[in-house]
Amino acid sequence: MIKKIAIFLYFIISLIICGLLLFANNVNYYCRRGFVSWNPLFCIAGLLFLSLLSLFCINKRQSLERFLSAHLKYVAAFILILLLAGQIFFTYSAFFFSDWDPAGVLSPAFHVANGHPENVSQDYFSSFPNNILLFWIYSGILKFMSIFGPIGEYGGAGVMPIVYIQCLLNTVTGYLVFRILRDIFRKSGYSSLISVASLILYSIFIGLSPWLIITYSDAAGLIFPVLELRLYQVYRQRRGGKRPYLFWLLLGLITRFGYNIKPQAVIMVIAIVIIEAFEANSKPTALIHGHHGSQNNKADSEAQEEDSTLQGASSADSNLQNAVADSTLQGASEDSILQTVLADDGPQKAETKSGFEGGRSNSVFYKIRNFLALGLGILVMSLVIKGIIIPSLGLSLNPAKTFGAAHYFMMGLNDESDGVYNAGDGDYTNSFDDPSERTAADLSLAFDRIRSYGPAGLLRHGMRKTLVNFNDGTFAWGLNGNFFASTIEGQTTFLTDFLRKLIYTDGSLFPLYASYQQTLWLLILFASLGMGLLLRKSRFCHLTEGPDMRHYPAPAPDTDTHAQETGSQGPHCSSAPTTASGTPAQKSDGLNTAPSTAPDTTGTAASNSSVSSRTDTGTAALTPAASSSPGLDREGGILSAVIALSLIGITIFELLFEAMARYLFIYSPVWLLAAVIGWTGICFTLLQRKGRKHQ
Repeated sequence: MIKKIAIFLYFIISLIICGLLLFANNVNYYCRRGFVSWNPLFCIAGLLFLSLLSLFCINKRQSLERFLSAHLKYVAAFILILLLAGQIFFTYSAFFFSDWDPAGVLSPAFHVANGHPENVSQDYFSSFPNNILLFWIYSGILKFMSIFGPIGEYGGAGVMPIVYIQCLLNTVTGYLVFRILRDIFRKSGYSSLISVASLILYSIFIGLSPWLIITYSDAAGLIFPVLELRLYQVYRQRRGGKRPYLFWLLLGLITRFGYNIKPQAVIMVIAIVIIEAFEANSKPTALIHGHHGSQNNKADSEAQEEDSTLQGASSADSNLQNAVADSTLQGASEDSILQTVLADDGPQKAETKSGFEGGRSNSVFYKIRNFLALGLGILVMSLVIKGIIIPSLGLSLNPAKTFGAAHYFMMGLNDESDGVYNAGDGDYTNSFDDPSERTAADLSLAFDRIRSYGPAGLLRHGMRKTLVNFNDGTFAWGLNGNFFASTIEGQTTFLTDFLRKLIYTDGSLFPLYASYQQTLWLLILFASLGMGLLLRKSRFCHLTEGPDMRHYPAPAPDTDTHAQETGSQGPHCSSAPTTASGTPAQKSDGLNTAPSTAPDTTGTAASNSSVSSRTDTGTAALTPAASSSPGLDREGGILSAVIALSLIGITIFELLFEAMARYLFIYSPVWLLAAVIGWTGICFTLLQRKGRKHQ
């Protein structure tokens, strides 16, 4: 139930946002970006292009999937290496310093690295203590680089290692998006095609974003929401192994660390906790070394049946993607670290002790233990930050100068700036020296503003704040302070002039860049509406070559008439499967499966994998699916609910507090995940309807 509620709320909220973006073009609001055209035209152009691209991929889906699954590790590695190289060249060619908060963090880092901590502004970090950890990281990087030679003063090329590390974090984020989607769609039979296409979309929309240039928490914090989601996904897959609470301990450490980089990063973990707490009880499954827990509790039979598809889907997917299982790319991922943490002598089998069986009391105990581990991780990292990191910087902070949540809540209600940063609100807060008096004054002014709005006025204010937050695909690029302050003397390439015309807000090509980003952003927002199809699971089925799909044109045959295609064939939306020739499929072990003489080398049921071979005439033999099932398995549905709930959270957060499109940037990969899930659901549904229409 909690999954449906989260997805339903996300669908309604996204529908309202998309409606505002389409029909509120004449509304004036603070920080409004001027584009070369209107949002409806951008949206139509983007959806048309995506539809044509999707049609091409659908028509060539078998050959594309076969190629990508056979070479997935090389294709993914090539894209990621190319992305990182492009990021490094782009940031080197177009780098500039920006005189707002990035300067407030970076300049003191240079002072500390050069041995002059007395020059650090104590007032800045007293007012904005959330930037202290980033200041510590930057100064640590600069100190390390000083081992190899002088780093110079602020304003020189010594800053570039920090920028390159941000590029690396951005690339790793792209890899995490790729892995999350590959695992979510591994029952679809087209996980490689979907995940690679998503990685390409990530690269052109987020991977090459000019926000990489800005040395601040927006680029540094991009990885945290996706990393938290990926860690939870790996936990869901392996929660039947030994010591699963270590995942939650690690999640707690990452959560607290990410919170001190960008507070919005904690919203993803809140969504994870809510979904995990209210998710229906089911016995954890052990996927490490292929072991699966047995079904012992009748009350959990439905959940167990859904969980049991994970092993079969994973095995079928491994037939299709055998080149990926032991790839060096995966070996460098966080999965390898977690395997090391959870390593034990011999195969890990499903836990059958108290806390792991399907009983309700044991399930509650199991969840409480995990949440305690999460809290312990947060506590440990808090002690490290407050007891070790902050004292090591030698700062003398004045808590009375800190801008608290009440200040940002009050600022978010400012009618003149539509909730965007307002210097007058900062002066008002600073006029109170006592922290409790300051908080009370901020809250009093906030509620005065609410009363002055009235219900209708507050609704109009929320509409303008929504446009401030969402109606800018560049994420408010160039709108903060003295944004393009200075460049590094002598650091240019043959593309420097072109890139400056492209990304500088006064550049001749900037309107084209802004319109390009706006088109992609609108495309992502509208595609994510397809997640609403998860509310009706029968409409979101597997894209498999079965009875519902047999009339859809198959891809052109290969020249190799003896080649065999092995794919992960998940269940299909049909109760009476037939073969491609239209004859009824033979039954095997109570399941409708196509006759096959191929041995089952994966150890899974025939309904979870299939082999389609080409005849001498080059015609593809289509294997029907086994039974009716949602297009996402139970784990994919849970991940989709977490994604939806986290996006609801960041939307509400920006409506309540200070507004700025830039604050949504660290959740742009999460919106991309929602868009891929939604658009794939739309494509699957349309194809199945087309198949049924021809029956």
